[in-house]
Amino acid sequence: MEIHTIISFVIDKILAALGFFRHRRVKKYQDFEYAIRLQIQDEKFIISSHPSQSAFQYTAKIINGGTKPTEIDRIYIDYGSDNDPKKRFKYVVTGKFYLSPGDHREIKFNLTRSELEDAMRKFEIRQCMFSFCVSYRKATGDIAQAERYLGSCGKKGIIFGVYHGSVLV
Repeated sequence: MEIHTIISFVIDKILAALGFFRHRRVKKYQDFEYAIRLQIQDEKFIISSHPSQSAFQYTAKIINGGTKPTEIDRIYIDYGSDNDPKKRFKYVVTGKFYLSPGDHREIKFNLTRSELEDAMRKFEIRQCMFSFCVSYRKATGDIAQAERYLGSCGKKGIIFGVYHGSVLV
């Protein structure tokens, strides 16, 4: 009788260990499966120092490359001081919406020369930085943010520091 109890105990522990490792493997797959995959395509922007043109124009498509719908809290262009986040305008391009897998949303933004000069005067800055920002809800329910630096311009000309690639998150 004792040998059957020992064998049963050993088999039970082996099955418990196998179940634990299976759960870990499935959890890793599930975390990968539910990961947010936002991408940028057809991105075009113009930063101009010419007085008769718009100072900054931006168009792009944000695409959900994941397998699950993604809740976008807002998409905005952040412009102003490079160093001080309190000295920036957050121009909301679009508010809350859902982006289905494989679906896209077009983004358009235009900043006139006078709006740029007003921002530089208000914040007392010489260069105006531009960033593309997306606030989205992660699978855990928390709000996360992705930011992509686009470049800057000002009284001394144009500075580019653009990240190349299509993956945002």
